[in-house]
Amino acid sequence: MRRGSLIGWMMLLAAALLLAPGCRGRKKKDPDLVDAKSSKNTKGAKNTMTDEERFRRGYGGEEWMKGQNALERGNKDVAIGHFERASRLDPAEPAYPLAAGQLYLEQNNLDKAETALQDSLRALQALHPDNPADVVAYRKIQAEIYVAAGDLLQKKGFVSEAINAYQSAVEANPDMARAQFELGNLFLKRNRYAVAESRFREALKADPSMLRAQVGLVIAYHLGGENTRAWKEIQDLEKKGYGINEELRGKVLNAIKNQRHSD
Repeated sequence: MRRGSLIGWMMLLAAALLLAPGCRGRKKKDPDLVDAKSSKNTKGAKNTMTDEERFRRGYGGEEWMKGQNALERGNKDVAIGHFERASRLDPAEPAYPLAAGQLYLEQNNLDKAETALQDSLRALQALHPDNPADVVAYRKIQAEIYVAAGDLLQKKGFVSEAINAYQSAVEANPDMARAQFELGNLFLKRNRYAVAESRFREALKADPSMLRAQVGLVIAYHLGGENTRAWKEIQDLEKKGYGINEELRGKVLNAIKNQRHSD
């Protein structure tokens, strides 16, 4: 990603955040996170379509379902093809290019991922939902786009920009566990252990089953010198049947032992 491309990408992200309904000074109360791929009806009731547009949208929905079916069979390349055809048929739907972009990210095809995510952002910016259900769907897909953008920026080596993208995801949907988890990891790498801890805790609050966030807590406590707290988290993880890394487990125990000897 060239620097000029990066600047344009971040401007798109910033513009989409500003355009989010209710982002200016109002508190956001979103229910549990839903998959953005199911948030298809974000265009609002006032949108009028020609017959051709209606047909194309219907065919786009069919391609979408074919892509979902291909995903269920584990055929990601076929799924991408369906999602891209859905995008061409209905370019106003941000979920279609987002789905393709997410799969390209999994395959480390970063250039195609970037193009797909930019298409998704542009489609999102054109939407102006009015009713509460559409606003909720808008925020869900917005958060998914930001997380995918964060993944892309992180893979490209733009860590500060990735942090901004994940934080934008949290702005759009505070209950997005994955965004909180990624922020925790990035703050760990920057030796900001207290901030990382708070992000991992938010991730667990949003999704108690995300045990990798609890492992993140262990690491944050250990690196921050709070090994007793780290050990309590390890014990809790083991009660849940999670196999903690033996090297990390040993480091925490040794740190506790050394602390006792020095007291």
